[in-house]
Amino acid sequence: MFGSLIAEIRQWYKDYTKGLSPLPTVALISVAVLIVIAEIYGNTSFYRKNLAFGDIHENAFLSLMPHIYWFFSSFVLYLIAPILILKIFGKSLKDFGLRLGDWQLGLKALLVFSVVMIAVVAVVLHTPTFARHYPLNKNALQGISFFLAYEFFYVLYFFAWEFVFRGFLLFSLKEVMGNYAILVQMVPFAILHIGKPAPEVFASIFAGLLLGVFALKTRSMIYCFLLHAISAVAMDLAVFLTTR
Repeated sequence: MFGSLIAEIRQWYKDYTKGLSPLPTVALISVAVLIVIAEIYGNTSFYRKNLAFGDIHENAFLSLMPHIYWFFSSFVLYLIAPILILKIFGKSLKDFGLRLGDWQLGLKALLVFSVVMIAVVAVVLHTPTFARHYPLNKNALQGISFFLAYEFFYVLYFFAWEFVFRGFLLFSLKEVMGNYAILVQMVPFAILHIGKPAPEVFASIFAGLLLGVFALKTRSMIYCFLLHAISAVAMDLAVFLTTR
């Protein structure tokens, strides 16, 4: 009985995996695995419960460590791990967004976006929800050295985020799914925004789509990273400056 069941399951596996391209399949599965690992073991709560050390009263920089741990864990899981996978497959990182691509279009978009962001930050800064939420670690507001240390790792975090979604996943799926890859990479990106202010969560759906299109158009994830990082750092900087 069990032998026939196992044989049937094996046949199902063969039938439904027939014709699947190796890299897109590995990319989808590995991104799911990496997200699960990051959400369970790479967050601030895990650090505080299992890894925290020292006395923040003796060394105030230790108050930044939960978020630095989170940001650096994401850097390893969302950038280093996908790069290793691509190297195993013998792929060039340039084909997965790690290049300048259409730099003229990228820089034009950055200029326009920066102007828009100044206006947006000026408006949302006065809304209690955003002012309470950013920066994610309020200890970054203690002084310029705290702020710069925090933002350094925050930028690394965004580089990894953009690579895993707008580089690794998007370009891996593009070869077998075409432009549907834009929709697929948007889903986990938007879901991972849950917990942030509601307007930002909903906006992440459209942002994920636009960033996906932008990455394919420029053939690069660099400009998506800069767009994302500029918006996040600008919000933190605005809060930091208003507390001086």
